[in-house]
Amino acid sequence: MAFPNPRHTWLAGETVTAALMEAEVHAALDETAPAKVTTAGDLVYATAARAIARLGIGTAKQLLRTNAGANAPEWGATEPATGQIMGAVAAGHHVESGSASLNYAGGNVAITFADAFGSAPIITLGHSVNSDSPSYVDGINGSGATIRLVGGGSGSNPVYWMAEGAD
Repeated sequence: MAFPNPRHTWLAGETVTAALMEAEVHAALDETAPAKVTTAGDLVYATAARAIARLGIGTAKQLLRTNAGANAPEWGATEPATGQIMGAVAAGHHVESGSASLNYAGGNVAITFADAFGSAPIITLGHSVNSDSPSYVDGINGSGATIRLVGGGSGSNPVYWMAEGAD
């Protein structure tokens, strides 16, 4: 319901009745934000000119977004169907991450992306704090890559990777 347009002109000496108060004041108060909200965390948004509605609070870790009709806010999942959110997500892009264990003496491991990229993504590599063995990416394409570790020592070294690119 839209906010009513209450009377602006009153007659001198006019008797204000209960019915007049109901028609002119009470109906207007029912369309204010304090009257719409019912629960802590409720949001109020416009549905049309001079009209508001209540959106109840979402559940844990949901994001506020625009609905499919692009005409109202709604709560939605924080993660896309594929990849992970790492900052802003652009349409037609996704992010994936993981880790691989490589031998300190040198070697390589193949990684496969859960959701193929349209072309070779950008891959960022990271190591545990105690590692000084460098690594690099080799043979990258839209479905996977090979991570190589330049050797030195014994044991294994976790290498953390993150890939970002176009679908």
